[in-house]
Amino acid sequence: MRDLGYITEEQYDTAMKEEIVIQKAEYEFRNYETTYAIDCAVRFLMRKDGFEFRYGFRSYDEYNDYKSAYDEAYSVAKEELYTGGYRVYTSLDPEKQLILQQSIDNVLTFDGNVGENGIYELQGAATVVDNRDGKVVAIVGGRGQEADTYNLNRAFQASASRAAALSRLSFMRLRWTTDIRRRRLSGISTSTQQRKRALM
Repeated sequence: MRDLGYITEEQYDTAMKEEIVIQKAEYEFRNYETTYAIDCAVRFLMRKDGFEFRYGFRSYDEYNDYKSAYDEAYSVAKEELYTGGYRVYTSLDPEKQLILQQSIDNVLTFDGNVGENGIYELQGAATVVDNRDGKVVAIVGGRGQEADTYNLNRAFQASASRAAALSRLSFMRLRWTTDIRRRRLSGISTSTQQRKRALM
């Protein structure tokens, strides 16, 4: 600006001596529904940018290579989400979210033990899915409490035990079987429905 004559030499010297303080906006992304919505949006952007999600690997090296590529793509997509001016719309219902959070909190009131970080040691997680369209309408990743530390959303960020994974598979099998029975009653044969599912 000085070189173009917009400010004087004195104004330039004063400006150069000023300390510039950048004030970043502080965002509180610690509630369970927001962390889930952000993760979904980031994964959507990853898919849009051509990232291919994988769920099976032949070796640890293959998994580690994939994990590195995943972490890098996730970081790029998250930065794009935060800086790209996106609006995120979700299927999450605030009323259902509140009811689910209260349910988790009430069921676990018998144990008030907290760790050194102030977080309850006994935790729980739950997700409510609208069976009509498969969309998540509420998700709770732990007990509700005020904390200065990051709250892990156990509903989608925690590793599940084998028993929990098997119970999910049992639920999926039950839902799939029920769906076939409903369709059989409406005139679609089971074998036709199975071929359709295999193609999906």
